[in-house]
Amino acid sequence: MAALIGLSVAWGAETPGDLGITGAASGEDARDTEAPEAVPDIELESLLRLPSGWQGKEDRRQGLTAGQWRDRFAELVREREETEQGMEEARRELDAMAGEGGAGTWQMGAPGSNNTEVMPMSYKHREMIRDAKEQLEEIRRKERALGIEADMAGVPGGWRTPEPAPTR
Repeated sequence: MAALIGLSVAWGAETPGDLGITGAASGEDARDTEAPEAVPDIELESLLRLPSGWQGKEDRRQGLTAGQWRDRFAELVREREETEQGMEEARRELDAMAGEGGAGTWQMGAPGSNNTEVMPMSYKHREMIRDAKEQLEEIRRKERALGIEADMAGVPGGWRTPEPAPTR
């Protein structure tokens, strides 16, 4: 035990100086550093009080907040726009193929049928357009259902439009 005490005394003697709370050496070096700024005195009661603008509970309709209703409407708008863009792109590609002259537009139909609709020869693009039309019809049904649900819940009109993007 005496050896440990001697070791600690010897080690303590080799240190250049003790360090203070801030990590600066105490003694002469500590006097050269600036004093920390005073912290304002805040009473405990002021920390325990709620802000004056706090209302207690957020306005909800059918269990959803304004932001959640906006998100639901915005999701349908985004989905519809993506589908419309895909359909327009497929139509542009079909028009480009028809204008090249190689594919041309042909009247297609079973022999003996009276189907005189002019249809381009790209099956892939026709299917893309047909699928997009079906998706748009489904989105319209979802929009109607969400509108009816919002009407029944008494959702204000401001909650039905997406929030404008913040300007920078």
